[in-house]
Amino acid sequence: MPASMSSARFVGRDAAFARLAPSLEEAAAGDATTVLVHGAGGIGVTRFILEAARRLEALDEPFLVLRGRSYRAGIDDPYGPILRALGPAFQSADDDELARLLGPAMEDIVRLLPELQARLGPLGILPDQPTVTSAERRQGRVLEGILGVVGRLAERQPVLLVLEDIHDADAATRALVTFLARIKRRQRVCLVATYQPDELTRDHPLTATLGAMSRMAGRTPSHIGLPPLSRPELAELVQAIEGERPSASGLVLVADRSGGIPLVAEELLAVFAGEPSSASCVAPSA
Repeated sequence: MPASMSSARFVGRDAAFARLAPSLEEAAAGDATTVLVHGAGGIGVTRFILEAARRLEALDEPFLVLRGRSYRAGIDDPYGPILRALGPAFQSADDDELARLLGPAMEDIVRLLPELQARLGPLGILPDQPTVTSAERRQGRVLEGILGVVGRLAERQPVLLVLEDIHDADAATRALVTFLARIKRRQRVCLVATYQPDELTRDHPLTATLGAMSRMAGRTPSHIGLPPLSRPELAELVQAIEGERPSASGLVLVADRSGGIPLVAEELLAVFAGEPSSASCVAPSA
């Protein structure tokens, strides 16, 4: 199949942005929020997140956007997505700012990101002997440490923390998402976690995590599901890619064959573009 033809202009999802806005506004005002964004593969969750990030970074008071994607279980390190999200913030900070950001979590973060040792060691702020923590207390200490780091990042500007594809996440990352969703706190942080419902089964570990989060007293996350694009939205997508509105028959063809899945619609347009004999999606010129 030819390479897909992607629209440079973002199309649709107005309802999803409207549902996300209150959580962002609460976070900007100082009350941390959690949002779960879900949609089937190819539905455009990543595009939605990228567009939300673009809009937030363009505000008069821009959000700091931190994004980390989960890898398949068994090939990722514990807390892998959050460490990838925080990594750019650590890299851009000078040594004094890095030490401030890490604060009491310094030892735990250095254990998870050993490369920070080279920067912090010469400052003489790491203990000579590592602190020994009991196994049953270790995870709680790490979770509290990450919570503190994110909160200190949010002191300068509101933070959008995105953990993508948590259906692939390790147990530690799932515990972190639950922890951040459960703890009511004054932080300018909006946590957005994304997942694909079609990847879940009854015995999938995320299924239990989502169930536990839905039962949290008075503090359940907001849910935003991305449905297939409507026909008017598909018409906008075709126009954004091809420069002209599709014909009625062409739109029906794309809608029926794609099921409203943007990725599939883009692949179909690539096929049509590469096969002149195919039924055109674009209305004939006057």
